[in-house]
Amino acid sequence: VNKKLVASIADKKIGINNEEVVGDEHSISTLVPFVKKTWPNAKIVPIILKNNTDESRIDELVKLLADSKEKILVLASVDFSHYLPKNVADFHDELSLNVLESGSQTNLKELEVDSKPSLSALLKYNKLKEAENFTVFSHTNSAEIMGKDLAETTSHIIGAYTSGLPAKKPAASLQFFGDIMLDRSVAKVMGTDGLDYLFANLRGREDRFFEGMHMLVANLEGPFAPTRVPTSKSIAFRFDSKLANDLKQYGFDAFSLANNHTVDMGWKNVDFTKQVLKDAGLGSFGNQYDEDAGDIYISGEEQNLPFKVAFVGLSTVGNELDMTVVKQMITKAKQQAKFLIINIHWGEEYQQKSNKFQQELGHKLIDLGADAIIGHHPHVVQEMERYKGKPIFYSLGNFIFDQYFSKETQEGLSIGLIIADDGKITWHVFPFFSKKSQVQLMTGERKDKFLSWFHRSSPLEDQYKVDFGNNLE
Repeated sequence: VNKKLVASIADKKIGINNEEVVGDEHSISTLVPFVKKTWPNAKIVPIILKNNTDESRIDELVKLLADSKEKILVLASVDFSHYLPKNVADFHDELSLNVLESGSQTNLKELEVDSKPSLSALLKYNKLKEAENFTVFSHTNSAEIMGKDLAETTSHIIGAYTSGLPAKKPAASLQFFGDIMLDRSVAKVMGTDGLDYLFANLRGREDRFFEGMHMLVANLEGPFAPTRVPTSKSIAFRFDSKLANDLKQYGFDAFSLANNHTVDMGWKNVDFTKQVLKDAGLGSFGNQYDEDAGDIYISGEEQNLPFKVAFVGLSTVGNELDMTVVKQMITKAKQQAKFLIINIHWGEEYQQKSNKFQQELGHKLIDLGADAIIGHHPHVVQEMERYKGKPIFYSLGNFIFDQYFSKETQEGLSIGLIIADDGKITWHVFPFFSKKSQVQLMTGERKDKFLSWFHRSSPLEDQYKVDFGNNLE
């Protein structure tokens, strides 16, 4: 141990010298033999940073190390994504790798890792040393190493920094779901447990499934309302407004209201729904009947995106789009944000193939400036397409619903989008299924069969290599 540096850290009250704690910390003990083998004459300064370590304390520590006249190599021993299946871990690792490559302290806040303070110290030290050029030596996962489709895995990223500027700019990570309906049989089965019942098999240990990205976005298939309003509609939904705070707690950020159930409890409760979402810290966008240019949601500072992303909601169900107004909305959205995602309610119910109208409209929206299109309404998953390099997911199917009458209506797709600063978009797909509205990820043979069908159904250009089990390139 370099006792001089340890003493300096303690004397300046940057940290506390506690050998008992250090001795029990495996993130240190597992590395010490390799340090000894590689640099037999090196001395070490083992430092444990609590997750609530203040950034000012990290700044003091980093400055002390950077000002030292000794040669210092900083090793950050951090668990990357874990307790999740490999396909989800791979998606979360994309943002982690981007932080390592871009040095983004903003993106660091969104990572699904065990020690953000350790990575913060590493990035700040490198910046002071003007050594921010990261090279990845290895990126793997315990499921890959073991050759098994594990329910819980740990990701491993090994790399090093050399002199120079960051190799990449910060990227944005977004995740999307289809229809959420919180009434009828869904309300009955979840009872007083609320969303904890619905997500019990999806969230993973420590709720990590809902971490590791900047934003979670879905289609809210119905309104919040204080009481049920008499209506002539044969199917009309009404959600308990208390559930809005639960959605926020699970990490959701914004919802599309452009669907055929938003006005189920009358126009007054459309405004009520928007206010309930706003009070819970949630955004909303879109309208059931009007392509109102005011219904655009722009990502805010609370989501920590490195650049602004706009969200527009459209619906063609019982509504004919005014394309002049749609064009105006897209223009306005692109003026306010670098990228635009359109959520659209369209297509034929229970049909697993998009129709010509969807395809032509999807292409038109891309031509007008959309960077990605997320579709819903058919209650089943439909194929996806890449048009002019932009993804169109025709239908993600149900997320939370009570259509228990078929296998297809109880299957859905979640999409993870990575948007690079230069506009390149890559994506990950997460197929899931429900039992009595409890959602869980597909695994094994069921996942393989689903992805095989999805692959065959999706008209991707031949020049693209596609791996639906991981990252779609």
